[in-house]
Amino acid sequence: MNGVYDRQWRASLSMLAIGVGLALMTLLALGTTAALAADASTDAANEAHVVVQLDGTDLLVRPITFTESISGFRALQLSGLDFAYSTEYGPPLVCSIEGVGCPADDCFCDPDGKFWAYSQWNGSDWEPSMVGAGSSVISQTGAVEGWRWGGGSGPWASAEQAQAAQRGLAVIQAGQSITDGSYGGSMSSSLEAMLAVGANNLAADEWRAAPGAPSLMDFVTFAARGYTWKDVSAAGKAGVALTGADGCLPPGMPYPSEFYSPTLGAMSDQPGFLSWAILGSVALSEPVAAGNVDYLRGMIQPDGGWEWSPTWGTDTNTTALALQALLAAGVPVSATEIVSGVAYLQAAQNDDGGFPYQPGSPFGSDSDANSTAWAVQGLLAAGEDVTAAQWAPDGASPIDFLLDMQLPDGSFEWMKGAGFFATEQAVAALLGGSYPLQVGALDACSVHSTYLPYTCTSRLDQ
Repeated sequence: MNGVYDRQWRASLSMLAIGVGLALMTLLALGTTAALAADASTDAANEAHVVVQLDGTDLLVRPITFTESISGFRALQLSGLDFAYSTEYGPPLVCSIEGVGCPADDCFCDPDGKFWAYSQWNGSDWEPSMVGAGSSVISQTGAVEGWRWGGGSGPWASAEQAQAAQRGLAVIQAGQSITDGSYGGSMSSSLEAMLAVGANNLAADEWRAAPGAPSLMDFVTFAARGYTWKDVSAAGKAGVALTGADGCLPPGMPYPSEFYSPTLGAMSDQPGFLSWAILGSVALSEPVAAGNVDYLRGMIQPDGGWEWSPTWGTDTNTTALALQALLAAGVPVSATEIVSGVAYLQAAQNDDGGFPYQPGSPFGSDSDANSTAWAVQGLLAAGEDVTAAQWAPDGASPIDFLLDMQLPDGSFEWMKGAGFFATEQAVAALLGGSYPLQVGALDACSVHSTYLPYTCTSRLDQ
């Protein structure tokens, strides 16, 4: 028997043995190549979503539109996601999506037998397609197509989670300035938007309010120098945002390491600042001096949390950020500081599934969307399943809390009726975006004169 089909057959028998059904052959058989030629007009009336789960946590979501019935394979094409497929053995098989998976010439390369499983959302759960993506039929508005790397077993994130993130992204895009590509003319707000954009594997130089308008990358490139030199946390956050959203290195922007103090032995003596500095260095592929990691580890407080600055008191946001920084720098998940930080967050969680900024604070300990999003990101970085029972003290998980904070227009409230919003943070958390989102050296931004003095023309060099 051909080696490839032999592997498929053995995998199918295994799936049948655990009651999954027709499984591997039907999950991977994507129908005929005729689906590749199917077309849908740009003024389509029907809307659907394609949801891709790259691993245990990272989600991507893309809205698509179509007029006539299409297949699941065509939906993946319309999503604009980069994917590879093979037709060497008959029906096309999806081998990789956004670089995750196997090359087209070796579609079953994974030594653990992982493959791209295809399912459809039935309104409450994912159902494996019994006919494959090439033969499935999508004809109505509201359909959700799902792809998960790993095979037929393992947890799938809910479609509601991905769709909520997409609605939040639509709100973020609607708030962008058509004049300069910014958010309120603020570099801080623009970086928050860029982090959310990057969490969905979208490029900042293509994120714009209207065709032909300045992009988010245009504004950040223009404003980065002045903003990032003010402190190391600004430089670090910019590094995380730029690498995550496929950006370029703005002229004059410092690397976090340029703030290193030989006297201190670290880039900052403030835990929040140092956490962003470490994350930015890792994102930009800078070596992180051991003194930085040791300094941050040594700033853990007796209750297991971290405080933004000395004497401020521990809080969930800084603790989650410190966890991400230490883990990104190579501290093992079994380290005392990581275990203690996770325990601090668990002790801080409220019965509604959310997290407060500072438990026991005289200003109140109600859950808020911003703190919950930060906690989710820190916990995901530590390998925690935030939908598991241990993170749902009264039946509601942190994800449930975030979904409950979304308003009908797609934005996320900070607190119920508070009038403040945490849309950018909620979107990144719902998409499983712990920091850094990507790691790689950035090319320098090129000179351009159409909108702003500079614009980004090069891509992340990974």
